[in-house]
Amino acid sequence: MRKVPWSGMHTGTAIWRSQDEGRTWSKSEPVCRGCPACAEKLSSGRVLLVYVFRFEIGFGFRALVLSSECDEVGEEFILRDDGAVADFGVSGQLPAA
Repeated sequence: MRKVPWSGMHTGTAIWRSQDEGRTWSKSEPVCRGCPACAEKLSSGRVLLVYVFRFEIGFGFRALVLSSECDEVGEEFILRDDGAVADFGVSGQLPAA
């Protein structure tokens, strides 16, 4: 997953896929409107993605749960939305769940 342009000047997190051990890659697929992101594989096989949301009022941290292949994105959870400015910090490594 990497930071990519998202609708004009905003940025988001996207994923690229390879089915040949990294020799070729798919086009980017947007995952969320926020960055940087921290991903952690859960014991269920799904992926927890926590990221910084820096748009509109409600700056803070948000999270998504993705399927094990990261091809299905679940509901967005607002973890914090009390940041006074867009420079709210970065998400860090998550504890294993």
